[in-house]
Amino acid sequence: MRYFNQGSGYRVSFSQRDADNFAKRWPCCTVQGPGWFGFAANGDLVDRGGPFVDADGDDWVAFSQDCQEYGIAQREKRT
Repeated sequence: MRYFNQGSGYRVSFSQRDADNFAKRWPCCTVQGPGWFGFAANGDLVDRGGPFVDADGDDWVAFSQDCQEYGIAQREKRT
């Protein structure tokens, strides 16, 4: 995963490798990469993108939460 500070929020991009690692922990996972999730400063998911991103399934929601937590940790490291 990679973190990008966007001023009023942040973006976390992910690779197919990140998706594969998540899928090992989530049964019947449909998560694929690459893609990204955009979050507001308060952590709310505000946008998503990528050729395979379908954040409506439970697996995608859980993966977006992993990305959110990664972004929060990276933001805290840099402040």
